[in-house]
Amino acid sequence: MYNPVDCGDCKCVDDLHWLMNSLVEDIQRLECEVVKWRSILCEYLPPSEAVCLKGELYSDLGGRYDCEAYQQYIKACHDNQDPLESKEHIENLKQMQKWKGLMIMER
Repeated sequence: MYNPVDCGDCKCVDDLHWLMNSLVEDIQRLECEVVKWRSILCEYLPPSEAVCLKGELYSDLGGRYDCEAYQQYIKACHDNQDPLESKEHIENLKQMQKWKGLMIMER
């Protein structure tokens, strides 16, 4: 368990927190991209297939982590709130579902 008072190499712990923050942010961005492109793909699929995909827009996104190291990270850096389950991230995912920006494919 990380204890900042007894930390023999706090620089290393800080670097690990920075690394984990960076990885979590990457996962959040990738999950948003998956939801966005699944939503766009629904517009080009036959209706029966689009209904199926719409029902699974949020399925099989990044894994969730239940190891002690991740729990210590969210405790130390995110006040015990998993950033992958935060209200802000969930809202971002919902916004990506509505994204109607530049379409690469032609209708």
